[in-house]
Amino acid sequence: MWRVLAVMLLVLLVTLVPLVRAMNPCGQPRKPVPGCLPPLARNIHHPDYAHCKNQTCYLFLQEPPFIVVPQFKTRDPLYKPFPCSEPQELHPGLEGIAFEVHALTSSARSSCIFAGQKSQCSFNQLHDFAVWYAQYGFRFAVSGAWIDTPERRCHLTPSAPLVDSSMMIVGANIASPATNALEQVTRPFRTGTWVVLLGVTLSFVLVGIAIAGIVAKKLSKAVYVLTGLKERLQDVNSKRLASSLSMLRAAVSSFGAIVYLFYGAAVVNFLFAQSNVHMTKSVAGLRVSDLSHYAVLKDSALEYVWDASVDPMRRKYDSNESTNYPWKRCSSGKECIEWVYKGTNNVQFAVTYGVLGNHFIHELADCHILTEWRSKQPLATFNIGWLFNRAIPMDEQLEINRQIVGLRIRGTIGEFVSRRKGDATCEEVAVSTIGSLVVLIPIGIFVLPLAAAGLFLVAWAEVWRWKAGRERKAAQEGPGVLVTSSV
Repeated sequence: MWRVLAVMLLVLLVTLVPLVRAMNPCGQPRKPVPGCLPPLARNIHHPDYAHCKNQTCYLFLQEPPFIVVPQFKTRDPLYKPFPCSEPQELHPGLEGIAFEVHALTSSARSSCIFAGQKSQCSFNQLHDFAVWYAQYGFRFAVSGAWIDTPERRCHLTPSAPLVDSSMMIVGANIASPATNALEQVTRPFRTGTWVVLLGVTLSFVLVGIAIAGIVAKKLSKAVYVLTGLKERLQDVNSKRLASSLSMLRAAVSSFGAIVYLFYGAAVVNFLFAQSNVHMTKSVAGLRVSDLSHYAVLKDSALEYVWDASVDPMRRKYDSNESTNYPWKRCSSGKECIEWVYKGTNNVQFAVTYGVLGNHFIHELADCHILTEWRSKQPLATFNIGWLFNRAIPMDEQLEINRQIVGLRIRGTIGEFVSRRKGDATCEEVAVSTIGSLVVLIPIGIFVLPLAAAGLFLVAWAEVWRWKAGRERKAAQEGPGVLVTSSV
């Protein structure tokens, strides 16, 4: 009897455990790893943060251009609360888009607190910190640039998004765009191609010289022979020569047409290739060996999104432990892109998001060196905003969300982003428009010679006709007219 009851109890437990997990997929909050806001972590009754139980305090990490943290000195009060609308109270160089938004919302009256350096406090650690301290009554929100994910919605409430952004892959610019109009003219063809074209052209010139000097033995006759004007030739041999050269003239015309066609196509292809560098594989098609050349911000939602993008079927590697990730893990977005720029750790690509990626491409180098690599498949798009823990009253959250939405509708936040974006766009650095020299040189090569030759032949024909007409008129009037006219 007892055995039957034990078996039934075991079956009941096996059945109920998955149901309980399904009812609460988020589980209990994780105790944060030490590193974020050390004074409060050491003393939960720290007097500097007591007011965070009565009003919302915004914790933040460095994430340019949303949060720009200067190099603090050892004597600086790193973790001192300050009004969110006046970041200069903590340090003269502290600023960013997030503080500009704070100044225009009711959060301007709240306190902002620097949570720690990225090497000590990651995004996920700060997430766990804000969640954990809600049970002690601390009304913590996290400011800056936070990606909205399903896991973060378990214990924190996202604000209205400040911006929408897509995942971005930054790599070396192998396209090496032209820096001036003259280079733009020559770069579409490789050096070997130009050598071939010039060699063929020189061959045609030598053939023409040979015909003029050896066969025709007279410049005017050589012109008629090369142009095929048989009616202008006086002897049968020259007429036959002009007919036999029709294939040569066709070859010259074909050569000109081919050069014109391929050069035009090459210029267009080159212009578009400058600002668009594409990956040869889709993100999901990257192998583990390929992923070892990528760098991703560790312990971040971006890493979570990247993991889901490159291994959607969970077959390439064991993703249960972050130590099994095949890519390199950096402590900040800037460090990831620096690895690409300097070639550190054999990193060739950095995974980030649009606003931050464009910011550091401009700050660290320019689009001649670093640029965005486009994937064959669409990359993840997500909202970026703030997060509120459960100790913050809902009416306060709703009020701030309402204000953020109003700022987005009026385009205020977009202006903040555009102003800090500045020249940090690859489209502005790469040469993607045709300058005057780009048009003048092909015209000088293809149009002017043909036009000059055509005008020369027309003028030559008119002179010849005028001369022939004068000779006929003189022959009709007779020699006596010439004598009389000379008196």
